[in-house]
Amino acid sequence: MLFRSRIVSRPEQAQVTLWRRRPPLATDPAGRPRASHGRAILSLWKLDNGRRERVEPRVQVLIGAGQRREAIQATALHELGHAFGLWGHSPDPADAMTALPGSPPILRLSPRDRATVRWLYSQPTPLRSDP
Repeated sequence: MLFRSRIVSRPEQAQVTLWRRRPPLATDPAGRPRASHGRAILSLWKLDNGRRERVEPRVQVLIGAGQRREAIQATALHELGHAFGLWGHSPDPADAMTALPGSPPILRLSPRDRATVRWLYSQPTPLRSDP
């Protein structure tokens, strides 16, 4: 298992929320508006439980409608990859984290994606909260 997760009853309790909404337009490097089928939006929250303060990441994952089922699944996988820390894109079209998805849609993390997640989660970080 790559990730430990649990479902919460209220969205405001979640570190990652998945919404079926059209992502807002972004801009490309030339400043032109760019639409996408999915987007992961990161914010950092300062929490204080009375004993100590900590910073916790919160990610909203937006998945637009109007795609085929497999395309929605591939978009969700890619955006959830961002939500779990894979903020970069892969140059390999066989990876779920590729910048330019092709056909057929990638529906599983590739061995490279998995290796990147394992490496990332082995790194020290001040954002890691105690279990």
